[in-house]
Amino acid sequence: MKPTTRRPGAAWVLPVLGLLLCFAHTGAAQAPASPAPAASQRLDQAFSALDASDWSSAIRLFGELSQEFPGEAELFYYLGVAEASRGDDHAAALAFGKAASLDPQLDWVQADLGISLFRLGEFGLAEEHLLEALLQGPDDADVLLHLGLIDLAHGSEARGRKLLEESAALEPERAALGFYEAASMELDRDNIDAALALLERSVEA
Repeated sequence: MKPTTRRPGAAWVLPVLGLLLCFAHTGAAQAPASPAPAASQRLDQAFSALDASDWSSAIRLFGELSQEFPGEAELFYYLGVAEASRGDDHAAALAFGKAASLDPQLDWVQADLGISLFRLGEFGLAEEHLLEALLQGPDDADVLLHLGLIDLAHGSEARGRKLLEESAALEPERAALGFYEAASMELDRDNIDAALALLERSVEA
């Protein structure tokens, strides 16, 4: 399932503010005039690369900036977005995990960390972060979908189907993929009738 590149509101402004504050803390007399604009320029380039689906450039730029400013959760978050979009779930989980450790309340970080862990097959850890995302709100189709798939994988069919339906109510097209994945799970269990019912629901969604 292809990840969604999230842009949580005006949160993209926060790294810029963090970079400027970092230089301010070093003292105006000691700080050279050029580094802050250079960092801001690279940040703009990183977001431009992200918007252009140039994952390699985005990863390089956000990686460099996160190393220079290791206290900025947003830089690690967007590094994770780029890694997830490129398909490297392990690297994405590491970046999202670092962002979550710096700011557990950062928009979407718990959800995206949970989804990356789900793709790695770490269902227990994924569920913890997805439930935290659900508690922080608002309800998100991806969060409900992946919680539903985890329930189905654990055999909790009634609750899993309920969560998939809640996901479908929020975002039908994304939920269709969830029903399709759920059908694949039932096929793996040789439960043909349940798989056919889920495939039909996927088409409806």
